[in-house]
Amino acid sequence: MAQDLQSLRVLFPYGLELPNAAITGISSLRKLELESVNIHAATLFDLLTRSAGTLRTVYFRNLQLKSGTWETLLTAMCNFPRLTNFTLHIGYDPKGESKKYNSCLLQHRWGELEKDEEEEINTCHFRDRRALNDFVEAVITNRVREGLEPYSALDSYSYA
Repeated sequence: MAQDLQSLRVLFPYGLELPNAAITGISSLRKLELESVNIHAATLFDLLTRSAGTLRTVYFRNLQLKSGTWETLLTAMCNFPRLTNFTLHIGYDPKGESKKYNSCLLQHRWGELEKDEEEEINTCHFRDRRALNDFVEAVITNRVREGLEPYSALDSYSYA
């Protein structure tokens, strides 16, 4: 049953640690929305890569990694051929193994956002920032290939 799931939305207003067992068997997603979730990078990597060929939209809001880095995840998503929309407000769990990267702020505006909405990646890890730039370029390439409007220079990110 979960193998045919096309859209998954997990939203918890007070935060939730999402265990690996909660996502076992899910593949072929077209849309993934995670909000107010703390997750290990390996768990999210597993979920993302099982839907690499079908995933079109990711919406990560207040998504914090307990371990691992965003570099690993963003680099993997650069190879998702159908990914054309994203919203990112991501960082590191201040109590998790990767908390050392959680002290700088990268603001980002993209995807299907209102013009005044800001997206953020909380990181001091320079490789996260480089991976984010590569990810943005990959999504632009996908959008052009799909015949969609590429993002403009006004949508680009800035460091705070």
